[in-house]
Amino acid sequence: MKKKIPDGECRPKNTPNGRPKPAAPPPTKAEWKVLFDAVVASGLRPAVLSTHPDYSDMFLPAIRACNGSDLRLIYDCTAKNLDYEGLMQLCEQIFDSLVITEQACESIESRTRSQAVSANWYAYRTGRVTASKLYDVCHTRLESPSVGLLKSICMPHADKPSTPPMKYGREKEAEALLQYKSLSEKQHEDVNFKEAGLFVPTEHVYLGATPDLLVECSCCGAGVVEVKCPWKVKYGQLSDLLSDKNGCVTEVHGEVELKKTHRYYYQVQLQMFVCKKNYADFVL
Repeated sequence: MKKKIPDGECRPKNTPNGRPKPAAPPPTKAEWKVLFDAVVASGLRPAVLSTHPDYSDMFLPAIRACNGSDLRLIYDCTAKNLDYEGLMQLCEQIFDSLVITEQACESIESRTRSQAVSANWYAYRTGRVTASKLYDVCHTRLESPSVGLLKSICMPHADKPSTPPMKYGREKEAEALLQYKSLSEKQHEDVNFKEAGLFVPTEHVYLGATPDLLVECSCCGAGVVEVKCPWKVKYGQLSDLLSDKNGCVTEVHGEVELKKTHRYYYQVQLQMFVCKKNYADFVL
């Protein structure tokens, strides 16, 4: 039976003159550390170090390295037994502890560009006040917030209504974006478009926004694009929205503007804030 040679041990071999070479002792932990540190310093990341407790953290994805990325992980089932004061104290402690890095934010955005067809998009929206929910958040009572609103924020994967107006809007969005791009290319200089995922600001972990598109040109700078295809004008004209008291647009001095009291205005404002853009193109 062959005897197993311990890792790191070098057995002597015969030299050409028949004399055995001196045996090399196995490297010490300190010597291994010197080697591993030199490898890390060189910029390389050999997979073997991912199993070493002193180096494994460097292999963690940026998203997992900070607690403000996936807010589902802060769920605590024991919190339901707390009174109001205790619950508020726990919320403040968690809120103060949440941190997210710029690298993690970039990773979230790139992973969620397929938006509603992406499981990651729903995962990272969980627990965040997103742009489409801002109006509702600003108009609910802090003392007794809407249960439906809380559920839509904490369980966005279950908040998927499919009414005829919403289905119509989803079906027409791609067509509207194509028309927007075509018109923008004629009216702007050096215009570029980019798909958008979920943006999360490092300074406000609890917020999020997903514009339909990002736009940038040499004449206007960088902005966000939000598309709405109203069911109300499916068989009519966009001008019909001006006569609708509940419509999203109004006419001011001959110009059509988005109503500042409408939920869509809140939505694009948060998109600009979170994405750090100077303007929003609201497409109807």
